[in-house]
Amino acid sequence: MTNIQFTPALVLQYVADKRPFQGCVIQNLDLAGIDLTGADLSGLWLINVNLTNARLNGAILSDCCWKFVDLSSASARSLVTKNLVMESCRLNATNLSDSDLSGAALTQSDLQNSVCEGLEAIGISLTACNLSAANLADADFSEAVMLQCEFANADLRFADFTKASILESNLSGCNCSEAWFEESMIVEACCSGTNFATAEFVGPTFMECDLTSVVDLPVDCDHSSFSKSDLSGLNLKGKSFEATDFAECNLTKVDFSGCKMQAANLRDCDLVDSVLCDADLSEANFGEAFLLDADFSRAQLTHAVFAEADLADARFDDCNCYRSDFSDAEFDFEQLRTADLRAARFENAMLNGADLSQRDLSGCEFISCDLQNANFHQSNLEDADFTGSNLSQANLSETRQRETCFEATNLTGSNWCRAKATAIDLSDANLAQVDLSQAEFERTDFDGLDLQQIAVGKTIFRSCDLTGVDLSGKDLSGCDLTKADLTDANLAGCSLRQTHAAGCDFTKANLVGADLSEMLGQGADFTGADLSDAVACNSKLNQAVFVGAKLVNANFENSLLNECIFENAQASGVVLSKSSLQYSDLSYADINHAKLVGVDLQHANLHGVLQQGADWKDAKKRKAVATDHDRAAAEAWKIPTVPLKGQ
Repeated sequence: MTNIQFTPALVLQYVADKRPFQGCVIQNLDLAGIDLTGADLSGLWLINVNLTNARLNGAILSDCCWKFVDLSSASARSLVTKNLVMESCRLNATNLSDSDLSGAALTQSDLQNSVCEGLEAIGISLTACNLSAANLADADFSEAVMLQCEFANADLRFADFTKASILESNLSGCNCSEAWFEESMIVEACCSGTNFATAEFVGPTFMECDLTSVVDLPVDCDHSSFSKSDLSGLNLKGKSFEATDFAECNLTKVDFSGCKMQAANLRDCDLVDSVLCDADLSEANFGEAFLLDADFSRAQLTHAVFAEADLADARFDDCNCYRSDFSDAEFDFEQLRTADLRAARFENAMLNGADLSQRDLSGCEFISCDLQNANFHQSNLEDADFTGSNLSQANLSETRQRETCFEATNLTGSNWCRAKATAIDLSDANLAQVDLSQAEFERTDFDGLDLQQIAVGKTIFRSCDLTGVDLSGKDLSGCDLTKADLTDANLAGCSLRQTHAAGCDFTKANLVGADLSEMLGQGADFTGADLSDAVACNSKLNQAVFVGAKLVNANFENSLLNECIFENAQASGVVLSKSSLQYSDLSYADINHAKLVGVDLQHANLHGVLQQGADWKDAKKRKAVATDHDRAAAEAWKIPTVPLKGQ
């Protein structure tokens, strides 16, 4: 540094002679009112210098470092600076209009009431500076960093804050009309009373800011972030906040009615008493939010997330909640009485005794929910999922179900009367004491389920898989088993009177002592089934298959058994009196001691029949095929055993 004892006259002489100030230091000098217009002060250090009322218009301040300099009321328009450093300087009421302070660093400096219209301050660093009531209209603060600064009541109209950082600063009362906030970072700032009404927000971030009582926000705040900020009490009606981040904000009593808030993040927000009527909140996230008394009436909430939110007393009148997620949320289902809940998700919900009757709940997911005593009467449950839920004593009467999932669900004591269920999933479900009276099941799998305690009455099991089920002793009279699969089922002692069993598969089923009277079972398959002592009087079983079946002492009196196949059936003592077996195949059947009084066997195949002691009184056997002894001999022939040499 050059050690020169400067006086005001010497300073002016340097300026007049255009001598360089590079490396010069001026300390403790009073230069009030001095005229340095257009002076090149590059490299000049000023320490504790008084420049009040000085004229510095158009001066060049490159590589200058000024500390404790008083520029109050100075005129410094159109300054040209580079790497300017100012520390603890006073610029009260200083006119810096159209100056270029880009890249400058100002620390603990006072610019109250300064005039900085059109200021070029790209990349400027302002630390602990006071710009209260400053005129910063049309200033360019792009990429600036402002820490702990005071901007109260400053005029920031048309200012550009693109990628600027305003940290721990006070912006209260500022006029930010037409200001540009593109990717700006505003952290822990006070913006109370600030006017952002016509500002342009392009993805700015307001983090932990006080925005209470702002005059207004822009109409379009899409993709902005207000995380952890306080916006309580604001009227934001009709504005757009698409994909905006409000995480952990205080939004109590905020009016969002009519707002566009698609994909907004409101996670962990306080929205007590907030108004969101008629808002579009599609895909919005309210996870863990506090929504006491919030009003969502008529809101669009498709795909919205309320996981773990507190919805106590919140209103959802006439809302569209299609595919919304209420997992682990706290609410009363009555709050959603008029909402569209199709495909909504309710995981771990406590809905004991809830009234869900006459609702369209198609596609809903009730995963691991408590739905004891819940009322689903006449509701649409198509594609709904109740995996792992407790529906004991629930009312599912007259519900519509298609591909509904009840996997591992507790259905104990539930009421399914007149329910219509197609292709539902009951894997590992508990059906103890379930009432299936007049219910209609189609293409449903009951395989492996315990059906011993179910109640049935005119129940329909059309095309259902009942493989291996134990229904022994049950009264299934009047049920519809059309095309059902009862392979290996235990139906011993069952009443199957007047059942519809056309095309039903009873292969290897246990029907010992069962009552099949008046069954309508055309084309039913009893291959290998055991119908010993069964009663099937007055049944219509045309085209049924009894290959290898046990019909010992079974009673088919007065039944229609035309075109049936009894090949190799074990039917000793069977009663076929007054029955019609036209065109039936009884080849190799054992009908010893059978009662065939008045039976119609016209065109029947009786080849190889064992008929010792059978009663054929008044039997009709016109064109029946008797045993062909040559064929029987050929069929009985075996390859002779030829002894080996030496034996």
